Amino acid sequence: LALPILYTMVELSRQYGTSPPSIYAYAVYGIIRIWLESDVDFAYQLGQLAWLLLERLDAKEFRSKSAVAISTNITHWKKHTKETIEPLFQAIQSGLEVGDLEFACHAANFYCSHLFFNGDCLEYVQEKQKQYVNFIKKNKQNHQLFLAKICSQLVANLMGESEKVFILTGDFMNEAEVLLYLQKSNNLIFRNIKISIIELTR
Repeated sequence: LALPILYTMVELSRQYGTSPPSIYAYAVYGIIRIWLESDVDFAYQLGQLAWLLLERLDAKEFRSKSAVAISTNITHWKKHTKETIEPLFQAIQSGLEVGDLEFACHAANFYCSHLFFNGDCLEYVQEKQKQYVNFIKKNKQNHQLFLAKICSQLVANLMGESEKVFILTGDFMNEAEVLLYLQKSNNLIFRNIKISIIELTR
């Protein structure tokens, strides 16, 4: 159902002109083009179009969700991960401004994980993780909280705060509990994190 609605939004925007909801549609359509057709160039152009329209239309209510979509799924195919960090930080603020707590918390989770993937100092990354894990918990966004805790525990393990670096159990999470949750939601992030641990500790 979601894809036909998305395609209809994009086609209507093409025929009759762009409105604020078109911005998020362009961003998500770019993601779909990457997933289904590996069309990175066209997806990147759609992402750039979305950024342009966000400014031109001053579409504050779509800024956070569009920034998260573009920064986590499109930008890194063409730019260094560091180019996503400031947009994700701004997405936290813009989400809060319009009451979009869901995407403010998505942005907070990805902001912290991208600091880690960018190779920032682990002490600094952990400081931000603790801050935003509490922020996400305060705003009662459980899915984002589970994801944020995974990367937070990974950083804690790499800093020597756990006896078993390959087991993500410690101050932030219990591996068995999170694994059960993510399996129920068919989320592959945990598998990817475990692969990262193996690669980082070789």
